[in-house]
Amino acid sequence: MSSLAASITLAQKNMVQYGHLSMYILATIGSLINIVLFSRRQLRSNSCCLSSSVNALILLAIGILPQTYALYNSPNPFTSIQSFCKARTYLNQTSAMSCRWLLVVACIDRCSSCSTNAFIRRFSSVIMARRMVIIIIIFWFLLPIHTIIYSTITPPGSIACSILDTDVALYHRFYTIIMGGALPTIITLLC
Repeated sequence: MSSLAASITLAQKNMVQYGHLSMYILATIGSLINIVLFSRRQLRSNSCCLSSSVNALILLAIGILPQTYALYNSPNPFTSIQSFCKARTYLNQTSAMSCRWLLVVACIDRCSSCSTNAFIRRFSSVIMARRMVIIIIIFWFLLPIHTIIYSTITPPGSIACSILDTDVALYHRFYTIIMGGALPTIITLLC
């Protein structure tokens, strides 16, 4: 192994070991503080932020902890056991998208509460927020179902879990860019 490759491998290992662990601890503390704050009676008017914090905790557990586990244990169950690969890919996608879209709905809720139009202000209610939370969670449990079907451990060497079918992989890339990046950003900026 060349010295450059060894340096990159060491840098990656240190980043996962220290960077991800620090991010996990700080993000978990932040999400727990959000949950405690938005659970209080005075601040219970918007359940989207509370739900987003719960989804963020799930995303942290699914996204960061397995990488840290794989750093110290071999073989990595997410690249050696097919069901772990599929479950992690699906749950990671579901919780990441739910988290983003719940924040978008919270932004829309706050925007509608500031509207001068009484009809639009009606949409800013706890009942409407709870309905939207349920709709978003159901939607994001159904839409990435293709990840369960098409995710597989990548040969040779079983080093990654990805979608190998080129058509599905192309769909997944566009859907992730549009639904996970562009659309939430545009909607939030417009509010």
